[in-house]
Amino acid sequence: MVEIPETRYARNGPISIAYQVVGGGALDVLYLAPGISHLDYGWRYPPYVDHIDRFTSYSRLVLFDKRGCGLSDRTVEAPTIPESVSDAVAVLDSVGVGRVHLFGVGEGASAALALAAAHPDRVAKVAVYGAICCAIATDDFPWAAESAESERLAPIFDSDWGGSDLLAALAPNHADDPALARWFSGMNRAGVSPAGAAALHRRVEEFFTGTRPTRTPSRALATVVFTDIVHSTEKAADLGDEAWRVLLARHDDLTRQHLEQHDGRVVKSTGGGALATFDDPEDAIAAVQGLIADLAGAGLDLRVGIHSGKIEITGDDVAGIAVHLASRISALAGSGDIYVSRTIADLLLGSGVEFDDRGTHDLKGIPGQWEILAVAAPSGPS
Repeated sequence: MVEIPETRYARNGPISIAYQVVGGGALDVLYLAPGISHLDYGWRYPPYVDHIDRFTSYSRLVLFDKRGCGLSDRTVEAPTIPESVSDAVAVLDSVGVGRVHLFGVGEGASAALALAAAHPDRVAKVAVYGAICCAIATDDFPWAAESAESERLAPIFDSDWGGSDLLAALAPNHADDPALARWFSGMNRAGVSPAGAAALHRRVEEFFTGTRPTRTPSRALATVVFTDIVHSTEKAADLGDEAWRVLLARHDDLTRQHLEQHDGRVVKSTGGGALATFDDPEDAIAAVQGLIADLAGAGLDLRVGIHSGKIEITGDDVAGIAVHLASRISALAGSGDIYVSRTIADLLLGSGVEFDDRGTHDLKGIPGQWEILAVAAPSGPS
């Protein structure tokens, strides 16, 4: 029985990415796997172990499960290529790899190439296997799958997840191998749930057709909060990668703690801050006042922008002009400032929250001029 390597986790904002490091060669290699993976389950199949052993004979190999599958956080939605690139960088930082060789398989090849393009200083060489530059055959690229062939895969993700049909469709010459069939089916079941497979199916459909399935966004009135760490790039350079990663994790934990205590919802980390929504603007102000105080004690200065308006909600994400407004307002603020739109001040008339005028501003990409105010004093204990 093969000994399974230790699994560790890299934080990328609120997401934890599972990874393993095997081998001790002079080269560092990052393996970007195709489709669905499960770090521990992979070691159950001897041919896979032999495959990995070839790498470890000359390198230190880093393996990871993409977000949404395996031992990484199950976010349900399959990651985009930019998200996979960001997660890969977080893993490299956690391991302490400065410059790496990349090996990408299937759609992992696309992520490998995107990683090399986005971070050329971090990548020594790139090798890809099974990369696909065009999913559907065209006149100038006849080697891809025919449309009908691609479409027959779609029902398998819904009706036979974790069964034998997918292997038969993808590798018909090996479908009669019982050891491979058991391992492949088990890997899929362990890697993602049926809901996760459906999310992956949506990504496959986008890849095949060039169009992502549309979901009609719902609309709601909300208070949008943008926070931003002041001079985050300079602080990261001064502290170094490891210390900055620890401090950023502290920032993320405190952000979630303070905002959720005041009934806020952290939509996502922005790398040097956060996007959140609240039902009540007074709750939003109280939350960020406490957050600013706590982060100052941790050595981080925060600036905040807040606006209330209609937002569009699609899945776990939000969009719309109100989101852009809050972002633009935060960019005007200085260290420790909470800047708000006139809309917020009007909503809080009589609340006891006081504001100082900060003038009228043009906000990039947003029509008209906008009156901006600063929160002058705490509204009470955080």
